[in-house]
Amino acid sequence: MDLNQVKYFLNLAESLNFTEAARVSGISQPSLTKA
Repeated sequence: MDLNQVKYFLNLAESLNFTEAARVSGISQPSLTKA
């Protein structure tokens, strides 16, 4: 697990929404799901 994955997880935990977490993270939703 790298630092970006931790950031993605924190964004997801904060928003409880994959689409919103992906938007905040600056990546696509499928990329977030795969990470």
